Amino acid sequence: MNKIQIALTLFLLGISVTNAQTVYIRDVIYVPLRGGQSSEHRILHNGLRSGTRLELVEENTESGYSRVRTETGKEGWIPNQYLVSQPIAADLLDQRERRLKALDQEHRADLLRIEELENILARNTLTEESLKAKNIDIQEKLDTITQLSANAIKIKEENSQLLIERESLIANVDALDSAYKALEDDSKRQWFLYGAGVVSIAIIFGFWLARRIYHNNNSGGWA
Repeated sequence: MNKIQIALTLFLLGISVTNAQTVYIRDVIYVPLRGGQSSEHRILHNGLRSGTRLELVEENTESGYSRVRTETGKEGWIPNQYLVSQPIAADLLDQRERRLKALDQEHRADLLRIEELENILARNTLTEESLKAKNIDIQEKLDTITQLSANAIKIKEENSQLLIERESLIANVDALDSAYKALEDDSKRQWFLYGAGVVSIAIIFGFWLARRIYHNNNSGGWA
């Protein structure tokens, strides 16, 4: 073989390797449900898909067939080689994928719930801070009212004391007024007595003077 043939062979092999594709055998099959225990019996169902759930009614190891019942109630015979006691891998994988999707949805729902709870917590925190601020404001107003109440009580006590002192002063003024009136009456009585005394003295003096004049006239001189 010369160099040209070798190069051509390698080139063709390279093309074959380059164009090769990976393929898989399908594990999904359809098994016919027959009316008897052989492939010659009439087909009752064109094909039960692999993974179909069946109820085992009877198993015949000699013929290699088992009588089964579908979920719709139809009975027939299927070769034992197509029956297994556990779900097939494809169905298990499909179940797991559905379960994973459900878990993913639950996880997303949990994340949304956590986010919602965080938002609620944030709002509650703001509400708590607002309530604290309102509580401080209310406490300050309450302290002010308490102080005003204390001042009002003190003012009331002072007013009561002033009323007592006023009544005492009024009583003292009334007493002084009564005393003044009594003194005024005594003074009037004294002046009346003084006046009466002066008048009496004047009368006596006049009477005495008249007698002296009378005696002088009768005697021709002052006696």
